Amino acid sequence: MEKLISNVIIFWISGISLLLGYSIYTIVNPNSEQYKIYHIGPNPNLYILGFCVDNYYKYTSIVAFCFINSIIRTLNQQILQSWISNQVQDVSKIITVSYNDALKIQMVTTIYTWFDYFMYINILLTQVDMFMIKLVANIIKNIFVTNYYFNYNKNKFTNNNKYNYESIIYEKS
Repeated sequence: MEKLISNVIIFWISGISLLLGYSIYTIVNPNSEQYKIYHIGPNPNLYILGFCVDNYYKYTSIVAFCFINSIIRTLNQQILQSWISNQVQDVSKIITVSYNDALKIQMVTTIYTWFDYFMYINILLTQVDMFMIKLVANIIKNIFVTNYYFNYNKNKFTNNNKYNYESIIYEKS
């Protein structure tokens, strides 16, 4: 089922991207005021949170922020929020962490999620290359995280275990 849903989403994204690309190509005149959102790189029309990003030093700082924030987002979403789901919110388990620690971690994830959302929207809505930078950063970090989990499970279950790796993966999906 997950593979089918993934393919449907790929089809949806591809279709919307083609329509968006076609509309940019045919409708928007590069000399018009509408076109300024489709610039790439630093320019005098690029403002993020009121700061003009008109040189490569500022632009590189924004790109570095995007990459670092993608790493922090991964830690928040794929580690802390998963931990909360598996250790605190799973009613079939006995909670082994203190109330204060659980509450602190829950608050950190909530505050960061809203901070990230605010920054994400302000950066993504500035121009198309910011979207592309965030997309590439997220793809890179997803590759690393997926490799980590696959290697962790492979090492954990293939040594001295009656199940083989493929059966473990099949049972999980």
